[in-house]
Amino acid sequence: MDKLQSDAAKSLQFFQKFSVHAMKKCFGGAQIVPIEGREDAATKLLDIFAAIDGLIVNVNGTIDFYSNRVQVGKNYESFSLRRSRLSGKATEFEKMQQARRTGGAMPQFTVQAFVDSDEQSATVGIAPTLDVLDYAEHNPEIRATTNATFFVAPWRELARVKVYRVDASGYVEEITDEYSST
Repeated sequence: MDKLQSDAAKSLQFFQKFSVHAMKKCFGGAQIVPIEGREDAATKLLDIFAAIDGLIVNVNGTIDFYSNRVQVGKNYESFSLRRSRLSGKATEFEKMQQARRTGGAMPQFTVQAFVDSDEQSATVGIAPTLDVLDYAEHNPEIRATTNATFFVAPWRELARVKVYRVDASGYVEEITDEYSST
């Protein structure tokens, strides 16, 4: 397993350990179905062309899509959308912009988790993707890594964000008020 595959597997593990619990609370007991990392053609296409990492099967029978990012260590209290890659491959931001312009499939929700360095708890932000995209387009704060740049949308700046604290046992506490911009 190469580093990219190892990082993806660890991210999925943390997503299931922390983010799924926050999402179930946020979406009233909805079923969360990750598709990231699956090998069948349909799920690969959703990931590659629409930046969709999974499905939210709501209790009323409707389905929404989500995108997901997990980071370990510092809590940046924000969403990040990949703006550019050293490789030149299409980014989540570009895929979402195109979907918005053309009416194509895209995630309705963006989920960002910051796992504490001891890996025993996480802070998880959930917001409508269009809110995150709008913020990134109109407030182009950029964070750079060695192989990519990211638009940043601070949780405090988004009116419809929900923020949760999740521990390793799956206990979830909503802490949105701590991130309120008012």
